[in-house]
Amino acid sequence: MDVTISRYTCCCGAAHCKTGARIVGYAEVVALTSQLSYLAARCIVDGYSFAIFLGVIVGIVETILVVTFLHGIDKEKRSYVLVNLIALSFCLSLAAVHLVTVLFACLFDISSLRSLRRTAYLRIALSGLGSLTLIICIKIVYRFYCFIGYVKAIRSQPVAESSLDLVKWQAYDGGEFPRPLSIDEMQSLASDGDFSQIKHRSIYEIIEAIDEQSESD
Repeated sequence: MDVTISRYTCCCGAAHCKTGARIVGYAEVVALTSQLSYLAARCIVDGYSFAIFLGVIVGIVETILVVTFLHGIDKEKRSYVLVNLIALSFCLSLAAVHLVTVLFACLFDISSLRSLRRTAYLRIALSGLGSLTLIICIKIVYRFYCFIGYVKAIRSQPVAESSLDLVKWQAYDGGEFPRPLSIDEMQSLASDGDFSQIKHRSIYEIIEAIDEQSESD
């Protein structure tokens, strides 16, 4: 379905939010692969430990989330995308907590946090960069989540069966219902090639059907 509206683009308008969501999903696959590879290397070098066991459990959960997210993108399932959106928000909260903890360790001399001070600058840089990346990803995924709702709202609109139904038809646009176009206005826009005010492809088909019906009559 082609819905070229600026609010559903990302990367400064260079890509559609669905493409951006796919990029986020592929980035999660790369991050997950790196994490599992690191755990495998740790297990070979240091042997099995409880920390590695927890890492494997987290990796399994992340694998389920990533697969579900990619499936939700392809099938445009809003609930699957929402689960990943919640997971990204949770990761952002963890990164924020880590950043605050490191800053707290730098400002106050606490014995239990002294180990963080030795790598404070690196931790602050990585936490800040990670938080910024997560914010961008959350924004893209949320925009795609809204886009799926937009598409579902359009598809739920009743199909016009007559000229009168077409006049009553209103295009849904993010919760706002603009003035419905009359048949003459729609036919005029279609003949002029101006589809900026027509939000759904089925309108073109409806117009063609009305034209064919009028010709047959």
